[in-house]
Amino acid sequence: MTIRIGTATTDDLPDIVASVDALFATDAGAHNAAATNLRWATAFLAWAVDKGAQRATVTAYAANDGARRFYARHGFAVRTVTLDLDLPPEPATGNSP
Repeated sequence: MTIRIGTATTDDLPDIVASVDALFATDAGAHNAAATNLRWATAFLAWAVDKGAQRATVTAYAANDGARRFYARHGFAVRTVTLDLDLPPEPATGNSP
């Protein structure tokens, strides 16, 4: 898990942002996982406020509907979408774009 404080610029004003790049809960059972996730979210947001963050961000895989619903229930909204492409291990031959 990576948790960090950084700055981001929105509308030409810098914001202090707390972000989580990845989180994996491995508790067995849906009830335990839900309780763990709620404790984590509460602790993360308290930590972010304590560090002076003005915004909190999390990253979830687009296909992870459960994580996206969880974050939405706790006030997170989609602000950006990141698209990625797996590249071949070796450069393709021929003309470059």
